[in-house]
Amino acid sequence: MATGTGKTYTAFQIIYRLWKAKAKKRILFLADRNILVDQTMANDFRHFGDKMTKITERKIDKAHEIYLALYQGISGAEELCGKDYRRQ
Repeated sequence: MATGTGKTYTAFQIIYRLWKAKAKKRILFLADRNILVDQTMANDFRHFGDKMTKITERKIDKAHEIYLALYQGISGAEELCGKDYRRQ
C-alpha cells in the first residue's frame, strides 16, 4: 500500500478487535523504523495505554498484551546481515 493509505489505521482496527474480543493473549505490531513505532504508540495505538509496550534489546515484558517492535529489534541485525552491520 502507498504512503498515506491507512496501513497503520487498518492494523489498529484488526489489533483492537482481536484484543477486545480476547481472541489473542498477545499481539505484535512490527515496523521497520523507530519513528513508525514511536508515532504509532503516541497516536493510533494510544488507546491501549499501559497494555502496550515497545520491545527493545530483545527483552519482552510479558505483563503487556500489545507489543510494538522493529524487525531488527526482535531478530537481531547481525543475524539478518550475517555479520555485524555497524562495522560496514
